[in-house]
Amino acid sequence: MPILGAELSDREGNTARFSLAIAGERIVDVNFRASSCATLIAYCEFIAELVPGSRLDIGTALTAADLVAAVPGVPALKRGRAVLAVAAFRAALAQTNEHRQTQIEVAS
Repeated sequence: MPILGAELSDREGNTARFSLAIAGERIVDVNFRASSCATLIAYCEFIAELVPGSRLDIGTALTAADLVAAVPGVPALKRGRAVLAVAAFRAALAQTNEHRQTQIEVAS
C-alpha cells in the first residue's frame, strides 16, 4: 500500500497500523496490522471492510462508538480497543493528507 500510517499503541501494549491506497478523493483499499488481541483485530477488520470506496473526508467521521455499536458482544473491558483502531485509521488518513500535499508541491 502506498500510504502507511503510524503504528499506535495503547496502555496495555496493543498496537495497530493501517495502510491505504487512494485514487483521487476515494479510499481504494485498506490493510492493517494489529497485535494479537481478537477484539482489536475485529475492530480493525471492520474498518478495513467498511471504508474502501468511501471518500477521504467520510473516513474521518468514523468513531469508536460506531465500532462498538457495529461489533456486538465485545466485553465492556475491551471496548476501549475501538479507540485505538480509530486512532490508527485516522493516523493513516493524516499520512494520506501529507502524501497528497507533497505530491502537489512536487508538481508545482
